[in-house]
Amino acid sequence: MVYIRPFCIASNGNTLYAAVASSYGDTEQVILARSNVAPSSLDALTWTALASTYQKTLTTISGSDMGNNVVCHVDNQGVFTLLSMFSKSPIGRPSGYQYSPATNTWTNITTSPGYKWGNASGKTLFTVNGSSSTLMHIYKGTALNGSNIAVYNSKTRIMAEGSTPWVTRDSVEQYAAANGAIYVTSSDLSTGAVYLNIGAVSANGAPPVSTKVATLDVGSCFLYGNNFKTVLREGLYYLYCGSSNQLSYRWFTHDGTTQSASSPVITNAMNTAQGFLPLGPAGKSPTWAFLYDLTALYSVTLTGSQAGQWRTAYGFNISGTIPKPKAPSAAGSILLGSENGFEAGANIFSRAVGGMESHGGIEADGLGSGGLSTGALAGIVGSAVVALGLVALGVWRRRKAQPKQV
Repeated sequence: MVYIRPFCIASNGNTLYAAVASSYGDTEQVILARSNVAPSSLDALTWTALASTYQKTLTTISGSDMGNNVVCHVDNQGVFTLLSMFSKSPIGRPSGYQYSPATNTWTNITTSPGYKWGNASGKTLFTVNGSSSTLMHIYKGTALNGSNIAVYNSKTRIMAEGSTPWVTRDSVEQYAAANGAIYVTSSDLSTGAVYLNIGAVSANGAPPVSTKVATLDVGSCFLYGNNFKTVLREGLYYLYCGSSNQLSYRWFTHDGTTQSASSPVITNAMNTAQGFLPLGPAGKSPTWAFLYDLTALYSVTLTGSQAGQWRTAYGFNISGTIPKPKAPSAAGSILLGSENGFEAGANIFSRAVGGMESHGGIEADGLGSGGLSTGALAGIVGSAVVALGLVALGVWRRRKAQPKQV
């Protein structure tokens, strides 16, 4: 049986890029899908395929394919990068891969020896735009208040860790970064106080020369694991967080000087949701945020009278043609031809968009029978059964999660 699942989704602020896996033994494919530009809502979100390749031709990563050990990023040129904290032999250290639309190639990437990315809960990929876009990775170091910064070399295909960590106030929890600006959320483990450390990094990856520290008021939020997320969009820092019992969620913003008031409380959010990706037209404030997990796609309205509204969409559609994957080129990259591989038809999984009923519940039309057209990934059968299994997995994961106080 085959099933399709997005396992890492990134955003440039107005468009989503998703790494999607189709599980079918040696023929398992990784598909890079892109959303429409600046969708106005989850209802208006659509997906098309940019490229695909066989998983076996890419760096073999290990660990959960949707979890804290994986991070992805897309830059302004549409270059998509995925990095995993774990990899299988013979690499044995963090590794991943990158897709470049300009050359239509996939490239395996690795990290420098002794790479000290050992804590999955805090990390992000970002770019610094100068004469050219420089990809960087910031992640928790060996010290509680230390952060390592690594710079990607496109010629050697190595993410090289810098020798000097960035030391911030108290224990590092999460990162938000864009165009060289880095916002580090940290906390005092003894008092519970939460701080925002703001700095700027240059294209050579040197730590910020100076750090501005502001105190954050997060109310009843517990900053633990998947219970909170941070992101930087249009110069505004967002912190999305949940209560200790994971029954209510909210978000705050910070413009580098002033923190906003709390958003309306969200009482029906899924605590398994990954990401918190604010979306809106380029150069304008985001109007909603995108989240996802193994069972569904989600949205939170950020502005207007409906701020705080939570919506759910079941299934993941890719419309149009998915390019046929090709073998690696002699240079070691995976060169994609222009041949059409298979038609995705209208759906990969049928999609039902749910709205909030008056009592705050989720309304859904159920899973349909849509599937791949002739020639598409033969073997996809019983998609409804698979989807129900994923829902069961999501419920199990939510029950298993146990929050801890910072």
